[in-house]
Order: sequence, then C-alpha cells, then structure tokens
Amino acid sequence: MLVLGMFWLIRIKMKLDELILREPANIDWDRVYKESPGLFALAMDIKNNGVQQPIILDEEGKIEDGIHRIFACWLLSWDGDIPTEEKK
Repeated sequence: MLVLGMFWLIRIKMKLDELILREPANIDWDRVYKESPGLFALAMDIKNNGVQQPIILDEEGKIEDGIHRIFACWLLSWDGDIPTEEKK
C-alpha cells in the first residue's frame, strides 16, 4: 500500500476491457505518428515495455491520472493487465 499525500492507494490490476469496452478499428499508425507523436511514442513504449506507471482511480473508480496510457493501450488492443491504484 502506498501513501500519496493524504490519500491511501491500493494496487490492483484490471484488464483493459474493464476500463474501455470497445476495440479500436484498424489503426493508421502513420496518422497517429503525424498527428499525435507523443501518443505514438507512448504506445510504442507500452508495446515494448508494458505499462510501467499505474492508472490512478478516484474513490468512485473514475480515472484521475493515466488517460493517455489507457488510450495508448486501447490503440494497441492491449490484452495484458494494466496496473491501477485506487485512492482510499
């Protein structure tokens, strides 16, 4: 268990389909690279190294931090676990 400021965080893992319920259409990676180079770089890093930083969820399960990681995983059709931390 971690303490972040005044909040307790509990580490759990969730599947991507628990966070986003739709699969992406065929991805035009050239377009992603041109229009969102940061997102492209994040997606390639996750593809090569997995998700390194947890998604932070608030007490109601809403995403507080990590939306770009979730979107990158969605683009990759990621099927592995995604580390999450829930504020308590």
